[in-house]
Amino acid sequence: MANTTLKTRILLNNKTAAEWAKDTETVWLKGEFLVESDTKKCKIGDGVKKYDELTYAYLTPEEVNSIVAQSSHTHSNKAILDATTASFTTALLQKLNAIAAGAEVNVQSDWNIADSSSDAFIKNKPTSMPASDVSAWAKAPTKPKYTATEVGADPTGSSAKALTDAKAYADQKIADLVNDAPETMNTLKEVSDALDANKNVVDALNSAIGTKANQTDLTTHTGNADIHVTKEKKTAWDGAATHAGSAHAPVNSERNTITSIKKNGSAVPINEDRSVDITVPTKVSQLANDAGYKTTDNNTTYSLGVAANSSANGTAKIRLTGSDAKNTDIAIKGAGSTSVTTDAEGNLIVTSADTKYTHPTGDGNLHVPATGATNNGKVLKAGATAGSAAWAQLTKADVGLGNVDNTSDATKSVASAAKLTTARNINVGGAVTATAASFNGSANATINVTSLNAAKLVLNSGDVLILDGSI
Repeated sequence: MANTTLKTRILLNNKTAAEWAKDTETVWLKGEFLVESDTKKCKIGDGVKKYDELTYAYLTPEEVNSIVAQSSHTHSNKAILDATTASFTTALLQKLNAIAAGAEVNVQSDWNIADSSSDAFIKNKPTSMPASDVSAWAKAPTKPKYTATEVGADPTGSSAKALTDAKAYADQKIADLVNDAPETMNTLKEVSDALDANKNVVDALNSAIGTKANQTDLTTHTGNADIHVTKEKKTAWDGAATHAGSAHAPVNSERNTITSIKKNGSAVPINEDRSVDITVPTKVSQLANDAGYKTTDNNTTYSLGVAANSSANGTAKIRLTGSDAKNTDIAIKGAGSTSVTTDAEGNLIVTSADTKYTHPTGDGNLHVPATGATNNGKVLKAGATAGSAAWAQLTKADVGLGNVDNTSDATKSVASAAKLTTARNINVGGAVTATAASFNGSANATINVTSLNAAKLVLNSGDVLILDGSI
């Protein structure tokens, strides 16, 4: 592929360590460098973890020098024992106690060494052997002979092989005893010196081992369910204790006790089963009738007396007692004798036929036509003369679209359209070069970007430009 050189100055994402610590939500991109500007440390995002979950990518020169300085140090034998993480078992203690004081792992004695400070020096070696120490069979001119079978030897072996096998066996046992011990404790003498120097520690270990529980007793104890409280039992006991300590009978219990039940001021007796039965009406017919209230479903007729100053074909008024006349008078006017009946269902006042209202049918008082196919979607249009109104569909001339906003129909904005009369090309400019796309509104158009001028890019606050150099 072709390579294009883009001259840039890359500013890595950097903040102070304190500023990074405040961001506990952002998950950083895989491979993104995150620099602590004050400590000169760096972390690299993995696309999964947040900043505080990432580890530093490298050490500073000061941290390297500190680690190098710590690599050279001295310590006592006790410090080694304190740093030991493996368990010190009874078997290991017995093995150490069986080692003689001053013993060493690798000792090659030499009869000819006269220096008593040498590890190879043989102390109290005899200078001669008395004849009395020699067995009689050794002094006899004819020495006894034994077969290999009698002494348990391999008749096919050789002394050289026996020596090699013995040496290999001894070396292995010594290596097992050392068992990758540190350099300062890989000889029996060093182990013995360490035990002598830390006698208090050894005594404490012996004391602790002596107080350990027997394995059988421990297993029996831990497996005894009768003497141990489970988590479920403890939860139940805690609940019982809380309940026992709660106030079952508060001091105000007397005030909260109902001593009497009354209905309309009269006490209601309590039945033998300590229950109270109060019958509540559920419908109007169960209520007792009273003056001024209507509780029946029959029509009620009231006779109204005509006032003395009223004449035939005059006006009768109904006035609510004690009310303001001008606000409460109900006037009923009719020709001749007029009967008024109250409808119990809707509380309507129905008069005789000669007083019923009839809507006029003259000019300006036409009713809305009945629904149906004949007049569906039509409006009532006034004619040029009185009484010439008719139902008809609206026309373009009725609405006057040609005169709306003083513009013609051809130049008005259209809210939506199937397609443009003339297709238009859509292109982009600025930092992006793309192939123009033709668009007439009938379908979506796609603009293919062919190049990008990075020098003209402008990133707003909060935008992120990712330069991916991976191949």
